[in-house]
Amino acid sequence: MIDTHERLNTELTRLEQQLNEHAAKGLTQELAGGGDVIAVARRQMELREAIAVKRRAVAAAQQQIDADTAAERQRVADDRRDQHAKLIDQLEKEATTLSRSLKRAAAPYKRMLELERSIREIAEGATGFSPGQWAAVPVGLQSYELAVAQISTHFPFENMIIRQWLSEGEAAKWGDPAHTFAALFFHRDAWRNPEPEIIDDEPVEWVEEMNDAA
Repeated sequence: MIDTHERLNTELTRLEQQLNEHAAKGLTQELAGGGDVIAVARRQMELREAIAVKRRAVAAAQQQIDADTAAERQRVADDRRDQHAKLIDQLEKEATTLSRSLKRAAAPYKRMLELERSIREIAEGATGFSPGQWAAVPVGLQSYELAVAQISTHFPFENMIIRQWLSEGEAAKWGDPAHTFAALFFHRDAWRNPEPEIIDDEPVEWVEEMNDAA
């Protein structure tokens, strides 16, 4: 369509040039007293009509170009939205994988806590340890510090802030991807399954209002 628009523009320019040249030639002939005024006027009218038609064609071609451009922009935007939804699918999948992996990782940590407790208990009365030697250090602190350090090693948490660990209830709520990523899931699902447009097909009843006679 762009080629058509350029061709029509070229033809329009040529017609306008012909009109100008013909008008100038007719004027020259008229001044010289040898021109055919009727023939000149008829030819100029034909050229003006042709120019008007050509301008409408140029405008129509431009409208089609604009429509094609808008359609292409919409296609690109729709394609990006499809990619957006697919990335959210991947995010949801990885969140589920993370949850399962951390659940498995928690098992050795829980065993470490039990081992710390057993080590503390068996140290009481063992050779080389005085009673209550480890009482100043809470049971599980060292395993906790190790776990936090290892999590920080494997997770990119730099510059992230945590005020405190969540309660069991809050952890369950925010540990659910459907809650944490609710806004993203909403937009993905709304794009793939848009709400049907509600059209009111109910017939309109016209009620004629009548004023009671006084």
